[in-house]
Amino acid sequence: MRMRRKRSPAPFVRKALVAAAAAVLPATGLAVTAPVPAAEAAVPGTIPLTLTNNSGTGEQVYVYNLGTELSTGRQGWADADGTFHPWPAGGNPPSPAPDASIAGPADGSSMTIRMPKFSGRVYFSYGRKLDFRLTTGGLVQPAVQNPTDPNRDILFNWSEYTLNDSGLWINSTQVDMFSAPYAVGVKRGDGTVATTGHLEPGGYQGFFDALEKQPGWAGLVQTRSDGTVLRALAPSHAIEAGGLRADVLDDYIDRVWSKYSTSTLTVTPFAHQPDVTYHGRVSGDTMNFTDRSGTVVASFQKPDSDSVFGCYKRLDAPNDLVRGPISRTLCAGFNRSTLLENPHQPDTTSADFYKDGVTNHYAREIHARTVDGKAYAFAFDDVGAHESLVHDGNPQQAYVTLDPLSDSPAPPDPTPTPTPTPTPTDPSPSPTPTPTDSSPGPTPSPTGPSPTGPAPVTGNTFHLRSGGRLSTTAGEDPSSETLASAGGANHDGTPHRPLVLQVENVDGTLRPGEATDFRFRVDAGTAVGVGQQARVSYDLTGDGTFERVETFRYFASDPVPGHEEYAGSRSGLHSASGSLGDLDGGTIRVEIWNAIGDAPSTVQVETGSVLTVPFG
Repeated sequence: MRMRRKRSPAPFVRKALVAAAAAVLPATGLAVTAPVPAAEAAVPGTIPLTLTNNSGTGEQVYVYNLGTELSTGRQGWADADGTFHPWPAGGNPPSPAPDASIAGPADGSSMTIRMPKFSGRVYFSYGRKLDFRLTTGGLVQPAVQNPTDPNRDILFNWSEYTLNDSGLWINSTQVDMFSAPYAVGVKRGDGTVATTGHLEPGGYQGFFDALEKQPGWAGLVQTRSDGTVLRALAPSHAIEAGGLRADVLDDYIDRVWSKYSTSTLTVTPFAHQPDVTYHGRVSGDTMNFTDRSGTVVASFQKPDSDSVFGCYKRLDAPNDLVRGPISRTLCAGFNRSTLLENPHQPDTTSADFYKDGVTNHYAREIHARTVDGKAYAFAFDDVGAHESLVHDGNPQQAYVTLDPLSDSPAPPDPTPTPTPTPTPTDPSPSPTPTPTDSSPGPTPSPTGPSPTGPAPVTGNTFHLRSGGRLSTTAGEDPSSETLASAGGANHDGTPHRPLVLQVENVDGTLRPGEATDFRFRVDAGTAVGVGQQARVSYDLTGDGTFERVETFRYFASDPVPGHEEYAGSRSGLHSASGSLGDLDGGTIRVEIWNAIGDAPSTVQVETGSVLTVPFG
């Protein structure tokens, strides 16, 4: 991905797991870009990662380092020496993945492995190895909201990180679940150590006790048949699994909608740009936001509880410069229940959070039990810099410390003088995944041409390429990208955790009478009732505003393995808004998702899938 060139480098965005029965995802973690001059790119190919086991369990620990090799875009795993191993081809049904486990340290001891330049995850499990599978679209990662997931009865957790030429970003995350406690750290270039993620003494069991006592929230907790507590699902996953009422936030959402039908909600999404404000008013089931000129720039349908908890669906946050920043601000305000008390958002003062009786009690209880008050309890918990993340541009060493499951306090951190890492001040959704100074998103951001940058892109035919790219040239060998399951819901016309691809700095003259078309090779395997859908958007000048958005009717794929052609001209338009004009340093974006069905599917990239645009 690329940020706007005039912006300063920025660290990350957390992407939530796809809440599917078997989440088929590339093994990625924090999506990061930060352009750094070659002379400053001093981060070595691998750095040491010290794993310390203070869990007190006595069980064998297994460690996995899974992710995307940033130099090639290949997905795979790293061994203890930091050597990369690409995943072999998967199957349908999914086939067992190679055993990527590393025997972890015994209780009370430490070990050091090497961390390569990955965007990935460090998993750890107690007592049993995790069961990873490979399908035609990539790695099948644990999705324990599904009661038949083979990892359902294993105690495990993971950290997410990106290590690249600009440094290390590593977090502790609870976006998908709260489970075996751990902390992360980085030894900076000056020798100090920054850490985050530790719970207060008694915090682990105290969290579960608090959920059990909160009316209606005990269903988040999962246990083994012997009564061992394994985890608490995040609220969105708990709704999917039937452990939390789907209307649990409706009362608060209704009150917010009522308030802003007669008053204005002001959103200032960028702390460094206080003059960029948007004003929201409710009309019926829609909240419309206008810019300073009074033009409507984004509209949101009244969200349901799942949309709020997951920061998706009706609160989808594309990685643009308008809707995404507004959406993540709304998501944080709903989860923290600050929207009624403060009409100027984001409210970044933690003392104001979770004051309403109808709130995200999962996030509230996690933050209340961390030593530094920071956590990643929902996808945009980094709005206002309340996330549990450490970063350094010259990392000497990384740390993952497995903390006690009992009420014993955690031993001290690796050095006697840990200092907290500077955290971003701008508000910032993995995901699957937000273009602010503090958090480039998981998908490419619209960018304008740089006076000293590359020559503009020209041409009217673009190939879908890996890494979220559209290119005028095809790749050498075909590969596939996974489209997340629709989860049994109907997402016709509304992108649902889409695959996003785009090209920036495009010049072109509009050809009257011509239209957008595409031929995408898609495959749902043997799944029945799956339909892929596409949306093509045009930002004519690269300023972050998409003047023309075209959504095409979905394609009902057959349950026979093998690619089919989803063609725009045959499917026809579902809807369109705005007008086209000439491209001058513009951006073209494609979003592809499963509109219907309860299984993932794939789209072929590198070769075979082509977008044709009406420009010459």
